[in-house]
Amino acid sequence: MAHSFEEQMHTPELPHPPGKWKLRLWIAGAIVLVGLLLAVGLASHRPYLARQTLPDGTIITLVAIKTGDKHISPFSGPGRNLAALLPANVASWLKLKQPDQVRETYQATTDFMSLWITRENTNGRPKLPIRVLITDDKNNYGITDRNWYSRNVSGTLASGGWLDGLGVLSWPRRAEHLRLQVYSESETNLLAEFRVPNPARATTPPGPQRRGP
Repeated sequence: MAHSFEEQMHTPELPHPPGKWKLRLWIAGAIVLVGLLLAVGLASHRPYLARQTLPDGTIITLVAIKTGDKHISPFSGPGRNLAALLPANVASWLKLKQPDQVRETYQATTDFMSLWITRENTNGRPKLPIRVLITDDKNNYGITDRNWYSRNVSGTLASGGWLDGLGVLSWPRRAEHLRLQVYSESETNLLAEFRVPNPARATTPPGPQRRGP
């Protein structure tokens, strides 16, 4: 059977050696793994914001304030932080547990606040629920939700202390600083007070300026 000149001159492309594709896959996998490890390392970093020691020796620490729609516990650890970054089926295949999170359950907003507070050196005292009043310098205020419109986090630390992750759906968003007053839920005595910068301060753009005659 005769072939045309073009068919005779055509040289078929040879497939890439298998080893070359394996090398590319290993490099891509290594880049992804390094990126995930860096993200997990940053997420696991836990510098606290403020701390007070009560007269009975209890140490109350404001560990973190988070805003937005993702509120993962700062005590989740690298494995659980990694699970939050992976698709659910991949995390399940790797047998990674999902981290504890404060969730907004009323579906009224995707931008809320969570306060992460620990109580340590409690000397065996029973754990009592706490609530936090969030105010500004003009007496505008909000308060932590009591699991009505959010799912809070409550647990025990490896040190024997207590952890609370509390949702806040409304707070003085325009304030430059916030005052966080920590109370026992069953009492009116103030346990601790912290003054911190507002992590999600809302600003209103200036209105149009008037022009002179």
